Formats: sequence, C-alpha cells, structure tokens
Amino acid sequence: MARDLSRDEEILQIAVEVVWRKGFAGTKLSDIAEAAGIVKGSLYHYFDSKEEIYARLVNNVRALFEGEADLDTSGSAIERLELFVRSRVTIILQHPLEIALLNRDLVRMKGAIGDWAREGPRKNFAVIRKIVLQGQKDGSFRAADPDLVSSMILGVLAHVPNWYHRDHPSQPEELLREVLEYVMGGIRAREATKAKV
Repeated sequence: MARDLSRDEEILQIAVEVVWRKGFAGTKLSDIAEAAGIVKGSLYHYFDSKEEIYARLVNNVRALFEGEADLDTSGSAIERLELFVRSRVTIILQHPLEIALLNRDLVRMKGAIGDWAREGPRKNFAVIRKIVLQGQKDGSFRAADPDLVSSMILGVLAHVPNWYHRDHPSQPEELLREVLEYVMGGIRAREATKAKV
C-alpha cells in the first residue's frame, strides 16, 4: 500500500506519461521506475503492482468527474453550454494525459472500469443534446440535427487531449477561450452570432 502520498502522486504522474507512450500492456514496472529515477524494487514501497498503479490512475480520472455529474440545469441554453464546455475543457487542460488515457485505453477495457469509461460519453451526449434542444427551441441555437450537433461538440472535446500537453506553447486560458468561441460560434443562431460580433 502507498505510504508517502506526495511521492505517490509524483510517481503516478510519471506513470501516466510512460503509459501514454507505451500503452498499459506495453508498460513494465521497470519502465516506470527508470522514468522515476529509482530502482524497480523501490516502486513496491509505494505500489504493490502495475495494476495498482493503473487502478490509482483510473480512480484519479474518475474523481475529476464526480463533482461534474450535475452541472447547473438552470439558465439559458447558451449559459448551460458555455458552463459545460468550460468545465470539460478546464479538466482536460489540467489533466491532459489522464483524459487522453481515458479516451484511448479505458473505453476499451472490460469490466466496471470500461463500463464507466464508455458511459461517460453517453451521459455527456445526453446532456449536450438537451441543451441543444433547449437552445433550438428558444431560437438561440441554429436549427440543425441535434444528434449531429451534439456529436460534433463531443468530438471537439474528445480530441483536445490528443494534441494538448502541459508543455503546449499556448496558455490554458487562451485555449479555453478559443475552444469556447469555436463551439459557441458554431452553434449560435446566425442573428445571435451577428449580434455577438
């Protein structure tokens, strides 16, 4: 079991980078130890196995979204969609590799972890679709197939961690603003877009 929490987290961050490069199946404890600058046997001071490291990584990713389940359901469609996008992009920018692993590896896993990872996009799709329908009904969003629009928004969010990494030259606030402008500019009704400019 882990004893030194600050060192645990440091090793977990290193493990995320190694697993991202090599995949879970291709990663050995010796790879993580080498990247952490310690001998393999020292890892057992912190973790019992590679599976425990991965379980901790999974739990960390799950914890990022636990408080997100019930985003505010009041407000205009524009406010709700901006809140949703802002919330998701902020998490992605703070934890890009962890979210990339979720998108790439966890969704392919069997069992409870894989089920949870696959359920997330379905829930997000349902939330976005409700917001899109609200915005189309009140005229703030352009008329379009709500399933297509929701899928496109999810696609934008799903691909941010594939290209963004912590050493990216742009500041997180700038990237957040750009993603928000792109999503919101694409969905607003034409009159609302002209009025915003």
